[in-house]
Amino acid sequence: MVLVSASAPSKVHLAGEHSVVYGGWALVAPVEVGGKRNAVSLEKRGGGFWFGGDLGAAWLEGGAKKGDEVYHPLLDVALHVAGKTGRSLDGLKATLSWAGAPRGTANSASISVALALALFKHFGKNPGQSELYDAGFVGDNAYHGGKSSGGDVAAVVSDKAKKFRRVFKDGAVVPESLDVELHMPRGTQLVLASTQKEGQERSSTAALIEQFAKAHGVSKKPAEMSDAERHALFDAFDVVVEKIASLCGRDASPEALGAALDENHSLLESVSTPAIDQTLSVAKQAGALGGKLIGAGGAGSALIVLVPDEKLKTVQSAVSDLGFESWPVGLAKRGPALD
Repeated sequence: MVLVSASAPSKVHLAGEHSVVYGGWALVAPVEVGGKRNAVSLEKRGGGFWFGGDLGAAWLEGGAKKGDEVYHPLLDVALHVAGKTGRSLDGLKATLSWAGAPRGTANSASISVALALALFKHFGKNPGQSELYDAGFVGDNAYHGGKSSGGDVAAVVSDKAKKFRRVFKDGAVVPESLDVELHMPRGTQLVLASTQKEGQERSSTAALIEQFAKAHGVSKKPAEMSDAERHALFDAFDVVVEKIASLCGRDASPEALGAALDENHSLLESVSTPAIDQTLSVAKQAGALGGKLIGAGGAGSALIVLVPDEKLKTVQSAVSDLGFESWPVGLAKRGPALD
């Protein structure tokens, strides 16, 4: 018997990947990929806390994390919520219903937030957005090797798109986000395409952050850099972020937005791959107006393209011919919620 079930949206970076690590602005939006959301349900069980999904299972045993390591960060989320509520996790089973969204769409943040909401509600607490953010960040940061910007979590705890950045001040890093109203230009929609092939090894986000840093001559950690050094890296990205934000409107020019997405993609050349670049090129030949990689990039990553409504099937067919999946993406109209 299901005690409670909660879900959370996925996310796309419309602009500002990687530069956000250094204090630049990112434009992030909660989305539903193919109309689906990640969901976690809670049931009773005998013994300690257990979490399972399509990649296996993990559990707590005598305070230690056991089972498949891929789900260990979610055990950390559960322990965080238990600590905040003063409740015991014993006798609870959490089961993931994965939405099927590809890499780069904040699955780690989305699933962490869905689990946190389900546990908070089961323990009799109505969490605020900041409490869900803190719990979600525990899991997301663990999945990203301690290098999460927090932008993914900020997106999936909300029902609105956000401008997000990290503010470096007095030795601390404080997340800042602003709600923004975004729409695709009339007659267009976003299409998400994965470049993941079966059995392909994926690059870690931490490794890709290091790859980006090396390509830009950065040898210091972001917090160790001066304001001038950080600005020298992210100012060019911020210009494109503002351009894309200004063009995400119903009456905006689809062609101009497509070109701006292309411009952002060119700034991410150091973390792109031949598969991503080829998929973008093929999609544009089939009628897409422009696009960019999303997330950290690297092998098995994903991209978004802006597509006129009448070209949707043609573009998706072209992507399919390359051996990759694609999905229409809608901006989410609700954030984390009970199902």
